[in-house]
Amino acid sequence: MNPLLSKAISWVFHPLLMPIFGVFLIFHYNTYLQYSISHDGQKAIYTIVIISTLIFPIISVLVMRLGGYVKSLEMETMEERRLPFLATSLFY
Repeated sequence: MNPLLSKAISWVFHPLLMPIFGVFLIFHYNTYLQYSISHDGQKAIYTIVIISTLIFPIISVLVMRLGGYVKSLEMETMEERRLPFLATSLFY
């Protein structure tokens, strides 16, 4: 498989993006929530989901990187992934 294609697939289907995709599917396909929550309410939910499941985890991993707890943002070893996984779990 082409390495560039592999990287693109990894970025598109990154676990940090899945909650945002889930909210998008709920609000843009024929669901009860699409019609029962106002547009402003939907924007507020998007904002909360993006901040709590994307922004905060990214900031925490960057802080761990600067603090030396994580050697690389790719986190190749299991030991490097433990603390970021715990932090992300808390934000979820």
